[in-house]
Amino acid sequence: MPDIRSGLEALKAMDHQSLEIDMVITDVVMPKMGGVELVEALRSRKCQLPVLFISGYPGDKHLDNSGFIPKKTFLQKPFKPRIFLQKIREIIDGAHLTGEISPSE
Repeated sequence: MPDIRSGLEALKAMDHQSLEIDMVITDVVMPKMGGVELVEALRSRKCQLPVLFISGYPGDKHLDNSGFIPKKTFLQKPFKPRIFLQKIREIIDGAHLTGEISPSE
């Protein structure tokens, strides 16, 4: 995976590289384009990958006010690797149930 530091860089990488992407893991706050805007841009392109949002900001405003980030797809920093992996598994399993990704992917 290339070193991607913003939502804009992520979109460019997806447009110009043949990456096999199974899931988007994004920080909520990034320069130029944050995680919420990145996922909105991906959804507008009909990209329905499962998403995990992470943030080091306590009480992130996107969780409290906008309702865009469901708490089940959010992980507060800092976290332990075991918790990170558990959250990824929960989201991927949920995506299979909702049809976001097929079991063969």
